[in-house]
Amino acid sequence: MKIGLIGDVHGEDHFLALAIEALAEMKPEVILCVGDIADGSGSIDQCVQLLHENNVHCVMGNHDRWMLEGTMRNAADATLKESISPTSLTYLASRPATMEIPTPHGLLLLCHGLGPNDMRKLNEDDFDFPFTLQNTVELQDILRQQKYSFVVSGHSHRHWHRSYKGVTFINAGTLKKEHNPVFSLLNTETDEMLWFGINPSE
Repeated sequence: MKIGLIGDVHGEDHFLALAIEALAEMKPEVILCVGDIADGSGSIDQCVQLLHENNVHCVMGNHDRWMLEGTMRNAADATLKESISPTSLTYLASRPATMEIPTPHGLLLLCHGLGPNDMRKLNEDDFDFPFTLQNTVELQDILRQQKYSFVVSGHSHRHWHRSYKGVTFINAGTLKKEHNPVFSLLNTETDEMLWFGINPSE
């Protein structure tokens, strides 16, 4: 099974269109997005339209939640609720914190941070420090359940891929122009990841 993965969007409607178009040509069974559609310099309405029209499965990120709550709106690129359409607001408000995606090679958990906590960052080098992992409650819950074969998240804007105790953890990175924008393709049978960088000047 091939799965397209898109990281934190942050209003990068042009890069989102490029990523969806490129992934569609690879014919994945599904395309997933880790959220944070809000808070960026591009068109949030266009991002929502692209995600909806292309049937991209998307969860809610902390920036989406903050926008809906009207909190943390002091940043220069913060999205104000009144600046986007009612349709986009409805779409973003309906995003769940997590999704479970069945694959022939085990269940995939899609989230923004880690599990239901949209603020929890799990970094690749955390796996080299057992004490850090032991104190990550969300990670211990995932491992204890023995339910998931894949966990796809975002939040940190750092893309990586690592297996730990029988679970493949993937951070899908981001489309944000200043943070090394990427998208990717996961092959669940081989556990292979293909990463595709986006030239910020495109």
